[in-house]
Amino acid sequence: MKWFSFRLLPAAKMFSLTESEISESSQLASLKNQSCGALAQFSGWVRDHHNGRTVEKLEYEVYPELALNEGTAIVQEARKMFPVEHISAIHRTGTLQIEECAVWVGASSAHRAEAFAACRWVIDEIKSRLPIWKREYYADGAIEWAGCHACEHANSHSQIDRYARQKRLPEFGVHGQTALHEAKVLVIGAGGLGCPVLQYLAAAGVGEITIIDPDTVEQHNLHRQVLFQDSDIGRPKASSAGERLRALNPQIKINSRVQSFNAENACALFSSHTLVLECSDSRDAKNLASESAYATGKAVLIAAIERFSGELQWINPALNTACRHCLGASDFDTQSCQQSGILGPAVGVLGTLQALEAIKFLSGIKTPSDNQVTLIDLQSLNIQHFSALANPQCKHTGRSENPNPEHILRAGRERANSTIKYAQKNGWKIIDLREAEERGIQPFSLPHTWIPFSHGTEQLKKHATTDSLLLICASGKRSAIAAQQLAATGLSNFEVLAGGINALAVADTP
Repeated sequence: MKWFSFRLLPAAKMFSLTESEISESSQLASLKNQSCGALAQFSGWVRDHHNGRTVEKLEYEVYPELALNEGTAIVQEARKMFPVEHISAIHRTGTLQIEECAVWVGASSAHRAEAFAACRWVIDEIKSRLPIWKREYYADGAIEWAGCHACEHANSHSQIDRYARQKRLPEFGVHGQTALHEAKVLVIGAGGLGCPVLQYLAAAGVGEITIIDPDTVEQHNLHRQVLFQDSDIGRPKASSAGERLRALNPQIKINSRVQSFNAENACALFSSHTLVLECSDSRDAKNLASESAYATGKAVLIAAIERFSGELQWINPALNTACRHCLGASDFDTQSCQQSGILGPAVGVLGTLQALEAIKFLSGIKTPSDNQVTLIDLQSLNIQHFSALANPQCKHTGRSENPNPEHILRAGRERANSTIKYAQKNGWKIIDLREAEERGIQPFSLPHTWIPFSHGTEQLKKHATTDSLLLICASGKRSAIAAQQLAATGLSNFEVLAGGINALAVADTP
């Protein structure tokens, strides 16, 4: 075995253009470093034929200022994306003879995988992004610009190879892939939900993805936010995620916005995208996304998770689906991960389902016309689906000026105690729909019947045939869904405690 002793030399320029022959040995020497165990290089050479025709020489024409700026940007991006110690690239200009080196890329790193990956990424980016044009001189006297048609041919083969398996699905096919390519998707939040969403949408070939997130990567994020690594700590999530996605699929467009999703930019963002996926851990952001859907007519898929309880909700104004306000406040985003804790795979499962639903929606496999509310217990793997149309009296869906629904929801948190008193005075049966673990955290002392929401509505129907019911849960959402289900069977002798146990607690506070 031969051992090498590297001398520490100054690093080469990150990217350069030259009319002189490229010395590979000199370029390699500039990258050697005693701290690196691997050094990889790529070199492209002038060959003597193209498409069966004899080539005598090549000529590269370049727009130097743009090429230098873009080439330097490519190498800088590679240094951020890959854990390499040094990386540089050089491209020839002018006239080149057969067997001369036209482009060279080299990288040194601790391990070979990173060096190989960085070199491959840089050369692919150079070929697609640099303003350099190649003219071929043929033995028959012809002179032609080369590369354009070949690149298109190569790109088409690349797309076939990349997406072939999903295009085999008869429900998806070429039409589905085309729809994904033409889609523009906004992803709000690049955290535990957003990371798997972004990875799968990019891998599937969604044509343009916009990431909006104001936060930076922190160490406690890494167990569940799988797009990031140690070297990303302190960096903006949107920027780091964008770099990973461009490396994952350079055929699509990624926009990274390091800013908050707020009332000032919500409608503009919604209007410029085909579909919106809400992946944040903010109740305010989810409510704003719900309102923006009806304000712009764009569909949004909202995901939320708390401990082992997950929720997906489609909001699509075109199909008159219920918004978040129609169903009451969410039971699943009342606490942050810091407060309640979270397992990485649990949030990953929900984000993956969100990406799957988005791909189905964009490709025409599914529309959220039914089962648009999905509740998932990630301990028991029990899954429930519900349908709910927009409340005709909900002010946020724009279908009535009266914000207070009388048919399903009692208006306002301040009336929670009076609702309880009214129910007791009139002999209503109080039904607690919460799960066992919730009852332990926040007890409810008044006389009631416990029917966990996860058990379905059959027991509720039996009680509703003989008694008037007051339905309660943590914050009103599951109660409202249960009320929708009961109303669909023709029953009407029930009310919902708006805001649930949470609202009752607030109302009791002096």
